[in-house]
Amino acid sequence: MSAGMASSGTATSVDPKGYLTSLDSVVIKSDAEIGDIKRARLLFDSLIKSNPKHAPGWIAAACLEEHAGKMVAARKLIKQGCENCPKSEDVWLEAARLHVRNDFFFSDLCPYSHLLAE
Repeated sequence: MSAGMASSGTATSVDPKGYLTSLDSVVIKSDAEIGDIKRARLLFDSLIKSNPKHAPGWIAAACLEEHAGKMVAARKLIKQGCENCPKSEDVWLEAARLHVRNDFFFSDLCPYSHLLAE
């Protein structure tokens, strides 16, 4: 049960204050931010297809997906980065960071997070 919900038998009551507090953790992306993510996704996709041996491209693409909340896609991309750039320490470190915990958001540690903020 969450902090804002109480249940007794088959009836459920909602604590309005707790419910509203729990909504603070919900991230709502604006149309502009969604458009920016789609545009950046196209850019990074083009980058990693045209130069698959460029480790920073894989890292940036994975960080973008992490920022968008798509952890499975982020891990898939960084795995491909490890396969294409097996000697890049940065790609392997990013892969380790993305696989540390499934439910923890590490975007502040992403070396390319400044690209996502622009």
